[in-house]
Amino acid sequence: MRNLIYIVIFLISVIFSIAKSSPELVFGCGECYNWGRVDYSEGSIKCSIRMENPGTDTLIIKEIKPGCGCTKVSIEKKHIEPNGYTYASFRLSLPKKSGKVRKGVKFITNIHGHNTRILYLEADVNMGYELSPKRLILQKSKDGNVYSDFLVFTNTSDENVVIDSIHIEPPYMEVLGITEGDDISPNKSVKISTRIDSDKLDVSKINLILFTRKSNIIIWGSIRNSTQ
Repeated sequence: MRNLIYIVIFLISVIFSIAKSSPELVFGCGECYNWGRVDYSEGSIKCSIRMENPGTDTLIIKEIKPGCGCTKVSIEKKHIEPNGYTYASFRLSLPKKSGKVRKGVKFITNIHGHNTRILYLEADVNMGYELSPKRLILQKSKDGNVYSDFLVFTNTSDENVVIDSIHIEPPYMEVLGITEGDDISPNKSVKISTRIDSDKLDVSKINLILFTRKSNIIIWGSIRNSTQ
């Protein structure tokens, strides 16, 4: 009985010792880093985040697992002494669409009982323009003489969009509402109309490329043979 008591006391002391000397992980930005509104033309965005160990034992970063291939992470050191810190660098490749992005990065550590920490990276991506609808679908007119459709281009950036040149495929497609040299101010919308004479049509897909000073805007389209 006495030996059993000694064993219990020993186990309690071991557990207390482990609990007392435990590492911790605190991100300098909190649980989430937000870049706010970013321009897609940047391609990728970067940040450096301080990682602290306010615990009483050395923190070991065993593994770092980004949620996808669009997120790259590098860290200065993986062993952080008590009350010490290090910095981790993050690079997020931006998707080719407007909207909010949220990616998680897992840090596998030696923290007792809760060894995984997740840091979230957020941004609001602005492509610099919007298309409504997203693509062209040229449909045959009731008399069957022409295929046509239109969409609205809106400049959602903070700068003027200058159209340096336009590539039209097929080249015989008529494009109205936008021309080379057009200077589209922020928040301005332009209606772009397209049409092809039926007797010229020999393709099933079309595209329109607007070459600007910051990026190339590709507008895809297709031909629908049913009448309007």
